[in-house]
Parts: sequence; C-alpha cells; structure tokens
Amino acid sequence: MAIIRDMQFDPVSEDLVHVDLQEVAMDKPIQVTVALHHVGEPIGVRDTQGILEMVLREVQVSYLPGNIPE
Repeated sequence: MAIIRDMQFDPVSEDLVHVDLQEVAMDKPIQVTVALHHVGEPIGVRDTQGILEMVLREVQVSYLPGNIPE
C-alpha cells in the first residue's frame, strides 16, 4: 500500500510530471494534512450580518491509512 505525498505539474501545460509515493503499513498511524470545509451557515452570519473568516484551512492529523478522511 502507498499514499501520494507530492505531485508536480508542468507550469505551462499543467501535465503531470512527477508523483512521490510513500509506502505505508495499514496497522500503523501516519501524519497527514487534511483540508477543512465548513458546513452550514453560522448564526452570527445569518442573524447579525457577520462575516465568517476561516483561520485554519487544514489541520495535521494522525490516522491509520484506511481511516483518513477525504
């Protein structure tokens, strides 16, 4: 089993040039970066015309390779 660690694209054609893979053991946790996506509308935005400012867009987590969130 392996996961993609990095991908390189041609800056002009945007064709895939290189992929870095990392071998993983399915029974040992690995650290990965996972993107955050907000769901719904905050009460402050809905009721008082507030502005949502997401400070974090991704977090570092440690998971078993088979349980990593999308």
